[in-house]
Amino acid sequence: MLFDLLKLPGFDSKVKGNILIAVGDLYKWFTNTLESHNDKFFDNLHSDNSYVRRHCFRVISHLALNDMIKIRGEISDICLLLKDDDQKIRDLVKLFLHEIHSKNKDTIFQLIP
Repeated sequence: MLFDLLKLPGFDSKVKGNILIAVGDLYKWFTNTLESHNDKFFDNLHSDNSYVRRHCFRVISHLALNDMIKIRGEISDICLLLKDDDQKIRDLVKLFLHEIHSKNKDTIFQLIP
C-alpha cells in the first residue's frame, strides 16, 4: 500500500518523503520480504519532484552503504542522477559512488555493464 501511495501524482511531496523514510526503516528489519519491491522503491529516483528524489536517494544510499540492500542493475538509475538539475542530488551521488568505491574497489566495475 505504501508503494501505491508513492505513485500518486497529486500526493504531497513531504508526505512522500516521510513514506520513503518509513519504507527505509522497514527495509532495515524486513530486507528479504521487501526485496521484491526494489523496483517500485527505485522508481522514486525518477520522480518529478526533487524533494522526493533527494529523500529516496538518501534512504537508498544509507541502506546500501550499511549493507542492508544490494544494488545491482539499479546502479544505472543512480548514475543517471549525476545529470540531475538539483546540485545537492548530484553532490550526494558523487559522494555515494566514492564511498561505494572506497568500501570495495571492484564493486562499481562489477555493477556497471
